[in-house]
Amino acid sequence: MAIPSELDCLVPDGIWDQNEKMKKEAECQEEEPCQVVPTNDWDFDKGLTSCRISLGWNPTRLLSIGQKGGVDGSVPLAQPENTSNTKNPKEESFQEILSDKFIPGSDPSNRDARVEIGVSGAHPKNGKSAKDPLRVKYRRNILVAFFRIVLLTILMIFILIVLYLYGRKSAQIIPDIDTNELVGPTEGPYYHIDLPGFGGKLEGVSNAIISYLEALGVKSVIISQVLEFDDAGSKGVVNFTKVDVEYGGQSEFTDLVSRIKEKGMKKQKYIILRKFPSWTNPLGLPYTELPSLTGKKRGVDGPAPRAQPEDTSDVQFPEDGMPLNPGEQTVQFIPGQDPSNGDAKVEIGESGGQPKFVGLGKEELMKFANDPFWVRLRWILFILFWLIWLAMLAGAVVIILYAPKCADKLVGPTAGPYYQIDVSGFGGKLEGISEEKINYLEALGVKSVIISQVLESDDSNVKAVTNFKKVKPNYGNADAFAALVNRLKSKAIKVILQFIPNHSSIKHDWFRNETLRDSYYVTKDASVESSWASQDTPNVTGSAWEKVPDNENLTFLHQFASWEADLNYRNSDVIREINSALQHWYNLGVDGFLLSKVSFLRENLDKLDDQKATINQPSNDIVVKKILDSTGWNLTGSDGVERNPPFALVELTDIDIQRTPTFYSETTAVVSNSLADLGANFTAQDLKKAIEDTISATPRNPVHWRLGSLSSRPTQKFGRARSQALTLVAALLRGQLLLNYGDENGISAGGIYQQQGFDKPDVTFLQQALNASAAMNQTEAGGGTTEYLIPEDKPGIFVMKRSNENTYVVAANFGAEQAVAPLESFKGEATAKVIAATPNVVNASDYVGSSSEIQLPPNSAVVLEVNKA
Repeated sequence: MAIPSELDCLVPDGIWDQNEKMKKEAECQEEEPCQVVPTNDWDFDKGLTSCRISLGWNPTRLLSIGQKGGVDGSVPLAQPENTSNTKNPKEESFQEILSDKFIPGSDPSNRDARVEIGVSGAHPKNGKSAKDPLRVKYRRNILVAFFRIVLLTILMIFILIVLYLYGRKSAQIIPDIDTNELVGPTEGPYYHIDLPGFGGKLEGVSNAIISYLEALGVKSVIISQVLEFDDAGSKGVVNFTKVDVEYGGQSEFTDLVSRIKEKGMKKQKYIILRKFPSWTNPLGLPYTELPSLTGKKRGVDGPAPRAQPEDTSDVQFPEDGMPLNPGEQTVQFIPGQDPSNGDAKVEIGESGGQPKFVGLGKEELMKFANDPFWVRLRWILFILFWLIWLAMLAGAVVIILYAPKCADKLVGPTAGPYYQIDVSGFGGKLEGISEEKINYLEALGVKSVIISQVLESDDSNVKAVTNFKKVKPNYGNADAFAALVNRLKSKAIKVILQFIPNHSSIKHDWFRNETLRDSYYVTKDASVESSWASQDTPNVTGSAWEKVPDNENLTFLHQFASWEADLNYRNSDVIREINSALQHWYNLGVDGFLLSKVSFLRENLDKLDDQKATINQPSNDIVVKKILDSTGWNLTGSDGVERNPPFALVELTDIDIQRTPTFYSETTAVVSNSLADLGANFTAQDLKKAIEDTISATPRNPVHWRLGSLSSRPTQKFGRARSQALTLVAALLRGQLLLNYGDENGISAGGIYQQQGFDKPDVTFLQQALNASAAMNQTEAGGGTTEYLIPEDKPGIFVMKRSNENTYVVAANFGAEQAVAPLESFKGEATAKVIAATPNVVNASDYVGSSSEIQLPPNSAVVLEVNKA
């Protein structure tokens, strides 16, 4: 057998000069000569070079390169393998194996041969007829596989059914995930400093530099390579708890951290740790004890320890101890058909014996392949597999199509129904909202009370605020306001304060201060022309600019009354002042705010001749979010309990309905006037369009439906019966209902509140409407599905079905004559009962639950609860 004359090797750089062909030849410790010839074809980490070592005959010795690489001298001779601990150490000699059992192959000229193990010509075992037990076993295995497939299919169908049933149950309770919320630290921007760049001293990072970083906008400083390190480099840390004395020591580091934190920045320490404790080398030494390939010591000097024989005492069946031929059988190398081609077969055991391998050959399998029984069985299993697969696919599609959708969890405050009150309607005193009236509101079903026009204002107009942090003296003081808040909260009623951030009175201290006036309010030089008109003037014709009383060369903007000057929200100080005012009322116990006239917060001063530049500017929603920002507020109540951040309802005027979503957030929602803006003689189709347009603009947000305002009562516009029918429809809409005090009594604008008992039909009606609204879980999520029905031949009939955990149908007749409202398509065969009705529906209790229609008089409405099948 030929022994290779050359071996590949790796030697360290330095044995030769790369510019010379060869610098030094290696010397062998044995007599055989050898030489090192560089090939320059491989550079490993710039420390190893590929070469060839020309060897003599003896391949059992490795050669030393000559230069110390951590091991001197020759590597020990390979030792015979110790097989004393093997189970069967008996081995036949190689000459015994090389017997006449080499059988020439099909092409002897090409050294073809085959090696036979055992006796040549042996007949294989189990080569009997097809009726032997193997055929039975094969048939049984096929049947077992078939039944396994069937059982697995049944199990998959069962799992799909369980998931479907569980999904129906849990669909309503799956919480919505805010995918916009980022998870992780956000302390940037960061500024990375290396002390060598600052004079190599901690003191080099001076106060002037820190002030510069603060002005630059840096929020966090990363200090690198400051730990105690060795002389080799700053990344070779020798102590992770100490600062290197070269940079100044621990006290200087503490001083630097204090100076950085004084500027509101955070200290971060950047440490490089690079160690490989789990690495070992081929010699069995830890990584840190490896000798240097370049000659530099790394912890160990001298030769490496000799390799020890492998300990296989704990191995149950050591493979090295297995004999070449199992048992007493011989190994026969039998020439194949072409011995010249090396063809041979190996037989184990005596020639002609039967091998101990069990199995069917190709010929036996082909007999089964053409057997009619197995052909039919294969086709049956094949067709059955695809039928089951298609059935499961169809089942999955059906489940997806017919499974109920998860109820939408709406984003935004849901604290309704709301009840807005004006202190002037309660005797002009905060104490006028007594315990008795609060008990009435609780029984009525009110969840939140909006307190309006209570801030200190000019005598000429309650909307002209002179102090955003004080109660109007005629109404009371801060203590009286806090007492009212406590009375309402004792009944679990939330308190909301109406707040108009757009303007203040010209008698406000800000306006009287000449320095503040020019920056806190929107002003311009009197000589600059503008066609902007005031919103308070008929048809918006009067000028929106007024001369400053003590300066005729300067005019201020007033989009409403001439004594109400518009604040300048381009000035961050104005935003800070209004935010501080809201914080003041929040600290007094207010839960949220009704922000009015928000559409006029910002103007486009580059378009002084365009009236549209005064309303609904794109930046208004940003201003709202800034003045409501509760960062830094004390959110802990007087009882020590953590409070929710303040929420806000935003009133907009003439805004494009598609832009309303920009005002929504977890704590803000828009009050919709789409129902209040309907014409007095609206049709059912007009009502449906107003509802669908509003909801489609905010599909993930609760809508706050207002039918009128304190100054424009719904009874004045629609009439009492029509406004009550519209109220019942709004109570069942997705979202929240916002009422005005006295709406249940048909009170007019500015009227005095007169409490009535629950024996009055008007009060009973409103109580029923609010209870039906609460039953739809509107304060929980407000989702579910909504369907509408408007008969073409009855333009006044409006039918709506709301489904959530419960199913309700509201039927209304806004026509001038009595009409029949169809119900069959919404309730089917299920029965229903009337749970709320306007006072003019005198026969509501006579409704038969199984009836498919209901008679309704003009301007009336009913709500039916559909019983679950």
